[in-house]
Formats: sequence, C-alpha cells, structure tokens
Amino acid sequence: MISKYAKEGNLESNFATYLKSHIKRNRGDLNESLELLRKSYSFNENNSELLKDIGKSLVLLGKYRMAIDIYDEILSRKQEDSEAYYQKAICCMNLKEYDTASACFMRANTIRSDERMFMQLGKIALLQENYGAALQYYQQALE
Repeated sequence: MISKYAKEGNLESNFATYLKSHIKRNRGDLNESLELLRKSYSFNENNSELLKDIGKSLVLLGKYRMAIDIYDEILSRKQEDSEAYYQKAICCMNLKEYDTASACFMRANTIRSDERMFMQLGKIALLQENYGAALQYYQQALE
C-alpha cells in the first residue's frame, strides 16, 4: 500500500515539474524549462510527447542539431509522426539543409496533409530561387 502512494507522489511531482517547465518556457526562461523537461522525461523515458517538448525547447534555444537528434529518436519509435517530421524540417531549414527539410516536409504531408507543409515547401523553393515550384506549392496550400 505504501508503494502505491509513493508512485502517486512521483506522478504528482512529475506532473508539477512538467507544468513548471511550461510556465518557465512561457516566461522566457528556456534553459530552466529545458532542464525541468529533462527531469520530467527521466520519470518516463517512453513518453514521446515529452521528447517533442524537449525538441521544441532546443529549437527555441537555437540548438538545431540537438533538436534533430531528438526528433530522430521520436521517429525511430514512431515513424508515422507528422509533427516530428515537421519540426525536424524546421531545424533543417534553419541549418540551410534544404533538401533534407523538403524531404521531411513531404513525408509529414503524406502522413497528414496540412497547408503548413506546402507553405514551408514554397518558402524553401523561394530560398533556392525556384519560383515555379514555389508558386505550385503556394497554390497547393490554397487548395
């Protein structure tokens, strides 16, 4: 019976840590938010949603390579995660790895069609001065 309460206490503590991490992130304290998310993740290392939060914090800190590693870990667990592909693509765009970013946006779009993917693909095409492709992507986004 005591171990039951200890586990509930850990769950409450973990949830409080998770909430505190989001409060810290919203207030702009990204480093502390990231540390709290990592602590929360240590309670449950099977939680891909926590990994996504860690990845988002790394993106906000400009640590794109580290974020890509996080998103790759998520995708190794669940290959049909459009949000992980989308976030990985954003990281690749920031690193000017446009081919990889395009592939990730396309993969995300095959999992769940979304105008965000077409808008980002259009942006990449513009950055590469491929105006015809950009126009096509923007038209697809409008559809």
